Amino acid sequence: MITLPRLAILLPAIAFIVTSVNAQTFYTWDGNGDPNASGNWYVVDNWDPAGTPAWGGDTASLGNVTSGTRTVTISGGSTTGLTALQMIQTTAGASNVLSVEKNFTVNAPFVLQASAGATAQIRAGNDSELINLISSQGMTVGANGILTLEAASNATAATFSGNLTIAGGTLDIEASHSADGSVTSILNGRLTMSSGQIVLTNSGTGVVTGRRLQINDNANITGGSLSVTGSSGTPMLLLNGVTNVLNPDSYSSALRLSLSTWGGTSTLSTNQQIDFSGTEIAWI
Repeated sequence: MITLPRLAILLPAIAFIVTSVNAQTFYTWDGNGDPNASGNWYVVDNWDPAGTPAWGGDTASLGNVTSGTRTVTISGGSTTGLTALQMIQTTAGASNVLSVEKNFTVNAPFVLQASAGATAQIRAGNDSELINLISSQGMTVGANGILTLEAASNATAATFSGNLTIAGGTLDIEASHSADGSVTSILNGRLTMSSGQIVLTNSGTGVVTGRRLQINDNANITGGSLSVTGSSGTPMLLLNGVTNVLNPDSYSSALRLSLSTWGGTSTLSTNQQIDFSGTEIAWI
């Protein structure tokens, strides 16, 4: 007589616990039996447990590649969002690559880095739509880490949303595929760089007349390098923050600078010699 009411109270609690566990899953890439194998994110047999990490409570782990280059591609599915992403790369001579071809969100702080002689890379972009890579708690690109923002046109230039810290790694602004004309990738967040490099690739299979990086918040560059590859057009760094520090260890004389806050005021502190003539600020 007394135990029946207690069971009636406990059963909903048990059901709630099971539901919560199922909603938060830790997925590890196993490449359908070969962890070094490349493949599509949305193929359920590529993960352990079988499934697709695509929910707000999920964590996805792309473990160490022991030889060659493994590329996991997010394409063909819906927008993906995770609580956390892990990319681990400790084996020298091997590369752990995530190719993001759909909008992708990571809600926990994320560090992209690899051990000496290895590479961990995230490539964002495709030929047919604008891709937004969102790191809501910020991303740090550390040693041997590469964040690549691709573009085939202004309409399909990859965008990064969140605060980005470069601490020994590389931000690669790449004109890939058949990029034609001037193409701009946008960083919707603060940029901080103490070491490492920002590289604007001003060449591609089309006619690139200017690869550009636009930063829509404060930039604080206190070290590292800014460089340009390719000789066509006018590569440009567009600073739209209110307070900007531009003190790199080295920079390319080919890189032009635009300073604007869309009608507001902006300050620039720099260790470089700047020519203020003309409508834009240019490196000299």
